[in-house]
Amino acid sequence: MAEAAGRIVVGSVYAGIDAAANDFANRRRLPRRPIAYQLAALAVTVSWRPVGYTLTVDGETVLMSGHTVVVANAPWYGGGLRVAPGALLDDGLLDLVTVGALPRRKLVPMLAALRRGAHLGLPGIATRQVRQITIAADRPLPVYADGEPLGRGEVTVRVRPAALRLIGAERPQSEVSGPEARRRLRAGDASTA
Repeated sequence: MAEAAGRIVVGSVYAGIDAAANDFANRRRLPRRPIAYQLAALAVTVSWRPVGYTLTVDGETVLMSGHTVVVANAPWYGGGLRVAPGALLDDGLLDLVTVGALPRRKLVPMLAALRRGAHLGLPGIATRQVRQITIAADRPLPVYADGEPLGRGEVTVRVRPAALRLIGAERPQSEVSGPEARRRLRAGDASTA
């Protein structure tokens, strides 16, 4: 899991044209259907200009100009777009995907490739795995997490291992102790004691 602005995030945090489109759709009270977000994306794209980002990635400062920064814990966001096809919920890492300052005419084909998860080799798209990132921009931007507004401005996203407990899931080895550990040892399962 991830944490951003004091909230647990299962899927992704994003700041850029995608968050601006989500914000546009929410402010206009458009019906929550995929077409509403596609129309909002088109409306936002008309006046959108690239953002100057300052990213602090695991302690390293990176400056970039681009359209969005996505920090993903899961492969999908935005109604099924495969933004980070290699992201795993349980690997203890976040997948950072950035879309550089592509010309508008290249944004639509990039979005089509994004739907299929085929954008990761395209010019202007960069990805890497991180444990913590702070996203700052040269202008106030909406920041969204899992489709919900987080606020505007700078945000720090970090890995939060074991932040979510699932009913019926085995407890992590580090939490197995006492009678349960002894039971497992008697059963011959020393690797989980």
